Amino acid sequence: LSIRIPSDIQKFRVMQKDLEKREKESGIISSENEAVKTFKKLSNFVKASVLIAKDPWIIYYLLYFIFSVLGLVYPPLFFFCLTYVIVRSSILINVLRAIYEPRKQIVLTLILLIIINYFFTLYEYSRLYEDFDSNLANSCYSVWS
Repeated sequence: LSIRIPSDIQKFRVMQKDLEKREKESGIISSENEAVKTFKKLSNFVKASVLIAKDPWIIYYLLYFIFSVLGLVYPPLFFFCLTYVIVRSSILINVLRAIYEPRKQIVLTLILLIIINYFFTLYEYSRLYEDFDSNLANSCYSVWS
């Protein structure tokens, strides 16, 4: 497992180094007390932590680790480890993109299918109503039953 530093963290580090370099070049002596320096370090740590937490790969590997450990206790949780096959295969990633990118069109197609199926059900119910035995327990007495 190689450690990949998110590009936002790299940009953050470059900005911090540039700021330190400009302070040294300007010759301004910082008169900040220890509390201010500690607060700046803490705020930089929080900013870096937020940037790390936003990275989807770090979240993926964290979830991968959690499900692997939980899978030792409850084996069906190892299912999440199968996502590694998808992540490593560029062909499977392209298949998922082919489904994910036109997701709005796919959902609208499914809604159209449900509507057509509903109309077909109404039409067939009105045409074949007499063919059903009304004495049975699970018989249709109306469209809504």
